[in-house]
Amino acid sequence: MANYCFVEASGKRALFAEACTRGWLAAVLDFPRLKNREECTAAAQIVPDELRAEVCCIGGDDSAYRLLVTSAWIGFYMALPRETERQNVIMASVLKAMSTDEALARLRRAFLEEEAQAEIDSAYKQYLDQTEA
Repeated sequence: MANYCFVEASGKRALFAEACTRGWLAAVLDFPRLKNREECTAAAQIVPDELRAEVCCIGGDDSAYRLLVTSAWIGFYMALPRETERQNVIMASVLKAMSTDEALARLRRAFLEEEAQAEIDSAYKQYLDQTEA
């Protein structure tokens, strides 16, 4: 059963948030040895395939789907260094001790907070501005 509908605006926004969450988690798990931009871009290419079963209505040409997911994942992966090293150490110690599913569930709850939603909204607006231009 699909969790996200790619033709609905709310489905795209929710999918974007999920990809942001996964990108953030990947960065935390890589901390303190984060990937550079090129490595990050390469790593992001598998994420759309990992999420595909959770998304309906992608259509035959999946380039827009792939762009949305990889943009969100890369953006939030690359955002981790903006946090303080102390915050990153704490997050890494907590999330690395969990299974991937547990860590994602915890981050999803944390990303429901107003500040996190504002960051996701801002990133999504930037994505829309760049892709609709």
